[in-house]
Amino acid sequence: MDFSVEVHYDGANDEELLPLSNDRDIYAIPNGGAIFWDHDVVTPIHNVSLFRKETKQIIGEY
Repeated sequence: MDFSVEVHYDGANDEELLPLSNDRDIYAIPNGGAIFWDHDVVTPIHNVSLFRKETKQIIGEY
């Protein structure tokens, strides 16, 4: 599974992340958030933004 992580995410660089998400998923993690990766399964902790195919969605708790 190919993915990248953007840490200390605050939403300021969404325009930069959207085109990059064509090649791989990008998990944007704000302070206080996290992801667990276990054999191709990603589990978000708190609100994490997922950029995939030039779209953005919030996953995890709000």
